[in-house]
Amino acid sequence: MFGNYRYEVCTDSDVQGGPSYSTGLVIPLEKYEDYFFICEIGFIEGKIWIGWEVVNAQGIEMSISIMNMENLRNFIDGNTYGYSNANLASLHKTYNSNDLNEYRVAGTDATLIGDVYFLVINFGYRDSFESEEVEQRGLMERYDYWISRNSEPRIYCNIDIDYIEGW
Repeated sequence: MFGNYRYEVCTDSDVQGGPSYSTGLVIPLEKYEDYFFICEIGFIEGKIWIGWEVVNAQGIEMSISIMNMENLRNFIDGNTYGYSNANLASLHKTYNSNDLNEYRVAGTDATLIGDVYFLVINFGYRDSFESEEVEQRGLMERYDYWISRNSEPRIYCNIDIDYIEGW
């Protein structure tokens, strides 16, 4: 009925000036340990500024990327994946366990071909960009968890996208 995957929808909010705890997504880490979190940015075509911010209050090891639909499917299925645009590749960042309470912002100008794009936070699901064995969770296991904004542990994230005029 819903397909194999259902994603959060990213909330567009300006990622400048400091953490935006009240406007972004709150990601419960217990649900995504050794897995991944995905939110759909939406269909994008044209010249844009795109970026993200993350507050890693728990010192969790993770990587953050923005991918198009094809690369997202390859990521999930354990196939070799990458980025459809060199500027999107520059947004790939990795946190290690020493990055406790670290606030990071990454952004770039990019000209993107028409596609649906996603913010992907990898909490240990994949170790490389090469093909590898993955263990996908069952449908019910992916959807059976709920947590409030006041529960621990969690990270915060926002996405920012603005079309550049004159394109």
